[in-house]
Amino acid sequence: MELYPEGSNARTIVETTLALKEENYTWEEARAFLLERYYYFGTRQNDVLDCEINLSMIILSLIYGESDFETTGQISLRAGFDNDCNAATTCMMMGIVLGYSNLPENMKEASGDDYVNTNRPGLPDAKITDWSRRIVELGKDIVTLSGGKIENGTMHMDDFGYISNDVIIDYANEIRATAVDDGWTLEGFSKILHPEFTYMHGLAADKEGAYASYEFESETITVYAMTSIESGSFEFFIDDISYGIVSLNQARTYTCGQYISYIPNTIVKRVYGLGSGKHTAKIVALGDGTIEIDALGFNYTEPYEVA
Repeated sequence: MELYPEGSNARTIVETTLALKEENYTWEEARAFLLERYYYFGTRQNDVLDCEINLSMIILSLIYGESDFETTGQISLRAGFDNDCNAATTCMMMGIVLGYSNLPENMKEASGDDYVNTNRPGLPDAKITDWSRRIVELGKDIVTLSGGKIENGTMHMDDFGYISNDVIIDYANEIRATAVDDGWTLEGFSKILHPEFTYMHGLAADKEGAYASYEFESETITVYAMTSIESGSFEFFIDDISYGIVSLNQARTYTCGQYISYIPNTIVKRVYGLGSGKHTAKIVALGDGTIEIDALGFNYTEPYEVA
């Protein structure tokens, strides 16, 4: 509880739900109480399913599920609202707490280990266990890139403290370096035309070792690129330090009444906290397919307090 800031809505929701449980409310009765407080607002029904009512249902499920994976998931589904996402969130949290070996065997057997993408452009078919391992590795990258460290299998993370909703980042002042910019150094990359790219120009390569580099002065950089069913991968470097491999390959998906084979202007990589001064970004093709880069974005303003 001490991790929730005093006076925050999240803390109030947790405290309220715990009190309802201690007063022997059933989960259905507790749901009705939370519904009245965070959705109906007296006689007026809320117009949207916002984070307050969904967080209420997540906390309700976790508290009344009493550390039982199946019960927690059932409550979250039956509680309604964004219950697909809420159930996924609560079960994910229970999986972290219990560990894979302690999940119900009948549910593991029934769900299998295959993820088949049908409606989410950019996500390939995959093994769930492979996705899990990838998420773990990404988590490790985030910890270390944010100033933390990993020792003997234990992650140590800096506590940056509570950031209120009054602190925002102004993304409107982003500056983009597109293919028409003269600052690029290209080896094996070519400038291409595409109507959906920024200024209708991009950079493309398909040979292993081809690279495009750009010198910039910003603490944050974003890579925009095309993802498609024929795209390959690249390794991203800043100041000769690798920030990982980025795949632009996506599965062909059917959504909104049409097949989607590519998505332009997609954020595929973002790096924060580079420090002041000049930096050099470098995109190196791995030769496993075509790479089409739209632009680099940088020069975000620092977070500021809203007056």
